[in-house]
Amino acid sequence: MQLPRTRGLSGTLAVLDRVVTATDGRVGWVRLTGSVQALLVITQFTLDMVDHAFDLYSRRATAPY
Repeated sequence: MQLPRTRGLSGTLAVLDRVVTATDGRVGWVRLTGSVQALLVITQFTLDMVDHAFDLYSRRATAPY
């Protein structure tokens, strides 16, 4: 199952079922449920983004000489 590449977290979480279980002021507890395959794809996409971010940081943090 290949999920479409979307911008932002809301696009990624759109494939999951969300239930707000409780709120306390500005904090909310949310239960996310979905298929295992969808969760694996979302997790892999997240890891790819973090890996890309660290690679970009490494390239920009090194001296140009």
